[in-house]
Amino acid sequence: MMSRYGKWRYAQHSELGFQVASLPYGEAEETEMLVFLPAPGQGLSQLSEQLTTSSWTEWINSLRSRDGRVVIPKFKLKTTMKLDDTLRRLGMSRAFSELEAEFGNLLENSPLRPFVSSVKQYAYVDVNEKGTEAAAVTTITAGATSIQLPQEPFEMVLDRPFLYAIYDRQTQSILFMGALNEPAF
Repeated sequence: MMSRYGKWRYAQHSELGFQVASLPYGEAEETEMLVFLPAPGQGLSQLSEQLTTSSWTEWINSLRSRDGRVVIPKFKLKTTMKLDDTLRRLGMSRAFSELEAEFGNLLENSPLRPFVSSVKQYAYVDVNEKGTEAAAVTTITAGATSIQLPQEPFEMVLDRPFLYAIYDRQTQSILFMGALNEPAF
């Protein structure tokens, strides 16, 4: 586990059953790693069910600068997902058809007809003492800040399953989102 005390963007949503903190991500000030910790007795499924474009915007807007301690495990995750069926359901089925795929002048003056045979996504995130590194896909909207009255320091110990996201405040885009389901503590 790694522990650090500092001034973080933070919010506790007791009524929704979670807390969230924004940790610096690399050297880019506009990029942050958000960690969402369900309350004891709550699971990731309850938190995930609440996650919509609208709730994401509300959660991001609720973050306020506050002193506190964040304790987070070191972790490295890798995954590979085949996206063929997902892309077909999203309306790209023609791209996978040898007979119906149309890619304009991709292979101009060629007897070959291009089509998509498979799409895979590789995802990677590594969180350690040196910082965070990730590969990403996905976008969504958010924004806003305000002034806050002083509060007692918070403590957020990520010692049970939690959600995390790499977020770019400038473009209001989620660059990567995942869950650590089985922390090795």
